[in-house]
Amino acid sequence: MKNFALNLISLITFSPLITEVTEQEIVQNIRQLKKHQWFRDYFLHDTYKKLIIHDQDVREMIGGFNSKRFHKDAYQEKCQKKLQRILQRKVN
Repeated sequence: MKNFALNLISLITFSPLITEVTEQEIVQNIRQLKKHQWFRDYFLHDTYKKLIIHDQDVREMIGGFNSKRFHKDAYQEKCQKKLQRILQRKVN
């Protein structure tokens, strides 16, 4: 009973931190990312392009990126690695 109560409290406490990614955020981030060559290179690869356009998991990851930090090289590298990882996983 004690564990249940603690789990319920932690769920209620952290649930506001869990947010849904909207299609608008996804589209906005893709527009911002298209300004960078490393992202445009993914569009040259047909399989990656299809995943970016149609795969919900890939799109949600892109929508979850913080577009206000795209101007930082370190953040771009982090996003690139995350995107590369999920694209590779989807292809294999």
